[in-house]
Amino acid sequence: LHAWSRLPGRKECLGMLGAMHAALHNKQHAVTDGVLVYLLYDSHETQRDPDGETYHGIIVFKGLMQFG
Repeated sequence: LHAWSRLPGRKECLGMLGAMHAALHNKQHAVTDGVLVYLLYDSHETQRDPDGETYHGIIVFKGLMQFG
């Protein structure tokens, strides 16, 4: 998942990644054609975009699908 912020510093971008982590990590989610048993946090990173103003955050999850 990706997030972008133009506020000075990485704080807002990291906050968005933290909210995604809180909403998705180790929780069960239903999806079409199956049930996603759980997602687990894998990694994250932040970087400044080429425009020099925007912070780009990326958070990666791994999941286990169980089909009924």
